Amino acid sequence: MLFFSLFSISLALWLVYPRAVATEHLASGRTKAVDLPWVFWEVSNGNQLSVHLPVHGVTPRRFNITPDDRLTALSVNGQSVPLGGIPDSSLTDWRHGFEIDLSPWLHNGDNTIDFTVDNYLLGGGIVLHPLPGWQRLLLAAGLLPWLLLLRRWFALSRPQLLVLSAAVLVLSFYWAATPWTLHNYDVMHQNDSGHYGYIRYVLAHLSLPRPDQGWEYYQPPLYYMVAALACRWAEWFGLAEAETLQALALLFWLVFLAASAATLRLALRRSPQGIVLATAALALWPSGVIHAIRIGNEPAFYAGAAVATWFMFRWWRGNKRRHLAGMALSIAAALLCKATAGVLAVAAVLLIALRVVRRGGRPRAVADAAIAAVILAGGAVLSAARGLYYWSRNEISDVLIGNIGGLAQDTGLHVSNRFRDYIPLDLPVFLTSPWVDSRDDATGRNNYWNFFLRSSLSAEFSFDGAMQRVIALAWGGILLLLLLSLAARLSELRYPLRAFWRDLPWPLLALLWLVSSLSVRINYPFSSCSDFRFVLPLLLPFLIACARGRRLPQLLLLGLSLSSAVFFLGL
Repeated sequence: MLFFSLFSISLALWLVYPRAVATEHLASGRTKAVDLPWVFWEVSNGNQLSVHLPVHGVTPRRFNITPDDRLTALSVNGQSVPLGGIPDSSLTDWRHGFEIDLSPWLHNGDNTIDFTVDNYLLGGGIVLHPLPGWQRLLLAAGLLPWLLLLRRWFALSRPQLLVLSAAVLVLSFYWAATPWTLHNYDVMHQNDSGHYGYIRYVLAHLSLPRPDQGWEYYQPPLYYMVAALACRWAEWFGLAEAETLQALALLFWLVFLAASAATLRLALRRSPQGIVLATAALALWPSGVIHAIRIGNEPAFYAGAAVATWFMFRWWRGNKRRHLAGMALSIAAALLCKATAGVLAVAAVLLIALRVVRRGGRPRAVADAAIAAVILAGGAVLSAARGLYYWSRNEISDVLIGNIGGLAQDTGLHVSNRFRDYIPLDLPVFLTSPWVDSRDDATGRNNYWNFFLRSSLSAEFSFDGAMQRVIALAWGGILLLLLLSLAARLSELRYPLRAFWRDLPWPLLALLWLVSSLSVRINYPFSSCSDFRFVLPLLLPFLIACARGRRLPQLLLLGLSLSSAVFFLGL
């Protein structure tokens, strides 16, 4: 079943995103084979890129082209493609680019697409991204076997499977409509030092870079090693590299959804309706959909965190050694993807200590604690080993956030760090601004809660379209109502000690995730440090609390799920 799942998504990628081979011809006379996306560093005019693209019967003919700095000419199979109908600003739009239908010039088989680019400053290049239409159904179909396998692993109910299948369709539509260069964080960065550069370094050198060698190179290595294997897989089977990395992110994201849905079944077993609604809200949570296709280490971290939480719940309620070992191994894997997983390690240590104390130091409890401690310590040491080594040599200043010095130099990200920036929420801005921008004070970026809550919905991005704007504004109101209903319920809660002990992991995790976010923002006063994406697993305990509530919060979860589906299907 695992092999079939990999074959299925690979086939979908081969049909929709075939691998292109490219050659650059720079104005200086240099000619060589290059990887896509094309990046070059020569400041000159008339630089050319020749892309050899295999086209099948179902391959999309419509493309998003992102030029840097200016696209001056385009031809397909020797025929010039007129650019007169494209606004001049789009021919120089290095963020969003422009869309164009090349079907009049493409044919089945091998095709050659030639670009001519002028570069005025720093790096230049081209990103060529197919835009599937009906082919997005192929992408969804390619992901379904993986979802079925996860259903078996995590024993999901049939209603949960149906909800997650609908979410796969929404995810596929968003994936198809969104070039991988859009709505991302530090994928390329300057001098190819972002997540993609890290992957390519591992692929080229079969070793790890120095933490200070690139913007994201300080990150723990596990994701980048797996991503390098995915790139090799793409090369062997003729798949587009960047889109293969997006598919890898989706596979990790579906692990996060499936493991979290399994945890919801454990936590909400007396409320079948609550399980379904919480699963739907989780699967269609707006920022989750956005993060699901991003190239970077966070989807892998989310997957590890969700599996660790699932094992944590099972061990806490059943006290089986295999669940304890599974929890410790999952946390270790998450730590090897992102240091933020240290929150899970702290929660695990506290829960293990409480159980040992409650059992009076019995030999079995102590032995279990020792096993888990060894695994957790191993994961923590391996995660931080590179950083600790170079930090001990005074070659880097921060072990956990290696690019903090670069953030400090970027004055556009600095925010105030006053008491009033944390209490209260900037309600007028939150309700009237559908987006939050890490560089725009008008969106309320200085207020921690404004940035944290708004980035939990639409991340740090904005979207075109009047419908999307209205829905994003509605999300803010729904989230506030959910928080108010939760606060009202907590104020009247009478929790029996036995029930509180049974449910201890999820309020503990909620507290620790929130404290970790606040502490980072206080110690590093940069707007991006308030981003919800760093603690996205907080969604799980939040949704558990909401789904246990009365009819209103459950209706709100339904409304948010449906509006999110409309939002992304309408892009």
